Amino acid sequence: MRQGSLVDGSKHRLLLWSDGTLRDQSGCDMFRILDRYILRETAQTWFFVTLTLLTILLSNQFARVLGDAAQDKVAKEAVFAVIGLTALQYLTIIVPFGLFLAVMLALARLYSDSELPAMMACRIGPSGLIRPLVWLAVPLA
Repeated sequence: MRQGSLVDGSKHRLLLWSDGTLRDQSGCDMFRILDRYILRETAQTWFFVTLTLLTILLSNQFARVLGDAAQDKVAKEAVFAVIGLTALQYLTIIVPFGLFLAVMLALARLYSDSELPAMMACRIGPSGLIRPLVWLAVPLA
């Protein structure tokens, strides 16, 4: 592998190699540009999918809690506390489901834009796609 252009690092001199990886002067792999791209696409999709699902579920719950508050089943001061606790309860279900949908949508978009076949042509296998997805899935789990 040949080294490419110099990337200005804070403490170390990083070199952008011809295979798209950032390495320090000793040649240690730092972070691939492709990994950052896949991670960013999946994380943005996950955030918006989770936010959309949470908004839909909370709007339904908000109407139900307001109906209960109007009938004096719930104290009017406790409405937002009930909504907040319900949101936390919903997040335990929505986060894994949103991650699944985000991975499916992000990879489908990469495939429809012919980016995934281009990656496969450049010898980026399934392990090259799984690595950034694991970086997102492990903290969420």
